[in-house]
Amino acid sequence: MTHALATPKKRMTESTREPQPKPLPTKLFLETSAQLQRLVGTDKMQEGINALIYAEPKPAIGTSAAVKREFERICDGVFQKLEEAARTLHKPPAAFVPFDDLLLEIKRQVGQYYPSEPELLIFIYTKLSAKFGRELFTINRVRAVFDALKNQLKLGFLEDELFDKSSCGVWDQGFCSCDSMPGGRCRLEEIVVENRENFIASATTLAGANREESPRLQKILDRLKATEGKALGALLGKNRAAVVNLIIFWEVPDEWTILSRKLTFKILEAEHRPTVDFFMARLPRITSNTSCTIRIDGMETEVEGKLLNHNAEGARIRAPSVVVETGQRVTVTSQDLSGERTGEVSEFDLESDKSNFGLKFLKA
Repeated sequence: MTHALATPKKRMTESTREPQPKPLPTKLFLETSAQLQRLVGTDKMQEGINALIYAEPKPAIGTSAAVKREFERICDGVFQKLEEAARTLHKPPAAFVPFDDLLLEIKRQVGQYYPSEPELLIFIYTKLSAKFGRELFTINRVRAVFDALKNQLKLGFLEDELFDKSSCGVWDQGFCSCDSMPGGRCRLEEIVVENRENFIASATTLAGANREESPRLQKILDRLKATEGKALGALLGKNRAAVVNLIIFWEVPDEWTILSRKLTFKILEAEHRPTVDFFMARLPRITSNTSCTIRIDGMETEVEGKLLNHNAEGARIRAPSVVVETGQRVTVTSQDLSGERTGEVSEFDLESDKSNFGLKFLKA
């Protein structure tokens, strides 16, 4: 993929406009990634999310039935893999082995299995290793520890208000007992029947948005457009991984703010729901306001700028002498970053003043 080169501005006058922080949400809807990050993210991530949840005045906190099902599916999927790995260890069931040794063997078998959030497995390994370390365990006790931690995570799910526009047999059992049109007890009816036109429009947007679910949505988009009623619900149930974020998006009530780690919801909110807002769950930023230099791919010379703020994942930069575009690779050098860091201009941070931009750091 190629990007247009950054071009110098004709005028070198410095913009004095600073990005204004969003006001704190008064109604906060926790999407699946926010629910998980609140429990298994880094300490800073958890602190940032909890600061929003327990702000003064305290906002209303909500989530949805589809979020809860997705959260439980992710937890169940990870711990099922851990359980399967534990059962296949070549150890006598009653043999006592240091916990870390058993965990190492389990990790080798599970490998890079990440059904959704990669932090979940890292959290499990780190937490259990720190707690049990060299303590002697049997395989059955390891399995019991996995089960206890899974239940603990599920109990940590926040659902002060639970909105439900998705409960339906196609999600829970893979089939539905309704006739050709959803019956009165079907919660999915509002999305697939009453709101069908808007739902299909949002599916079309996401299919072309280059997100994780986009390739599958592109393959089934014509079928979604041609299908109605109960048949549409059944089609969604058969493709739940591709459509679950769409379902969650339409479960969010008007006037609520979606808290998520996924840009998918920012894209959908901007195109289809002017009555909802979006808040990116991310690490808190450290204020800098210090000088830096930036080098943009395709430009031979460095330019001066100002590092406005930063964290381990990214930074915000003001460089009045250039204009950048989403996805361009930029290297920034600053004493506050202990040297140089390279990243890409992030779409969700880019404002109309393109000399004031967000940068998402690339992993080293």
